[in-house]
Amino acid sequence: MEAPQNFMAKQPAARLSILLLVLGTALVALSPIFVRLSELGPTATAFHRAFLALPILLIWLRAGNSQLHKTNTPLKQLSRRDYLLLGLAGLFFAGDLVTWHWSITLTSVANATLFANSAPIFVTLGAWLLFRERVTPLFLLALATALLGTLIVVGSSVQIDRNHILGDGIGVVTGMFWAAYQLTVKHLRERLSAATIMAWSSLVT
Repeated sequence: MEAPQNFMAKQPAARLSILLLVLGTALVALSPIFVRLSELGPTATAFHRAFLALPILLIWLRAGNSQLHKTNTPLKQLSRRDYLLLGLAGLFFAGDLVTWHWSITLTSVANATLFANSAPIFVTLGAWLLFRERVTPLFLLALATALLGTLIVVGSSVQIDRNHILGDGIGVVTGMFWAAYQLTVKHLRERLSAATIMAWSSLVT
């Protein structure tokens, strides 16, 4: 059983994590609206989303390597596998952004959101098929509940017709890219900090 002082020490970090998770979810939820409002094309908008964030990520990386992430693997000690996975993460994220932005343009925001949120299905399949991770019945129940919740939230606005087939299909591809990105990042996080992963994968993106 965990000591009470250790449990209490972790509480502020846990609260901060939940707060950041909620904030991140809200910002991601608003992104399709801003993409629609953007005066640039979908690919240019996707490019600038990564490009404009890069200076902030590099500053975070430098500050993190010197202060916050004492256990982070130094850049000079990265293995060939680390570089490969960082490159793959960047390519998968680029694929996610481009297909996501085109999907928003070619179908309704609700449709694009629904199909892009199919990512947990592909994460589960990838973890099971590629990495032989055990998927429990409880996890599958939770996954089904989450997907049902997504469908309920956007279901009333979803429009399934021939005019949206291409955009809907690209939305599913978005979910595949996002799943591949998450699986890659999961393995990178075993050795690297979030700042390292986000900065270098965003540079590749």
